[in-house]
Amino acid sequence: MDTNLVEFKLRRTGATLMLAAEPVSGGPQSFSMKGVQVQRFRFEHDILNALERTGIGYWSEFPADNIQATVTREQLHSLGFKGIY
Repeated sequence: MDTNLVEFKLRRTGATLMLAAEPVSGGPQSFSMKGVQVQRFRFEHDILNALERTGIGYWSEFPADNIQATVTREQLHSLGFKGIY
């Protein structure tokens, strides 16, 4: 199974929350993540529910130091990330 070590970063732009998935430099990378677009969410709990639903993990609030996780292509796709990966 192809997996990548990814860092999920939360960015706030006005009333919109943007979740970015970026590969961790030096981490194991089984597939390219070129062109992965950020995902927009309205509420933080929507992001946390999506991460839990896809099996990435459970958090009661988004950590200030971001989230690092090993993910598959299917998990990224289930989170709604679009791009070439």
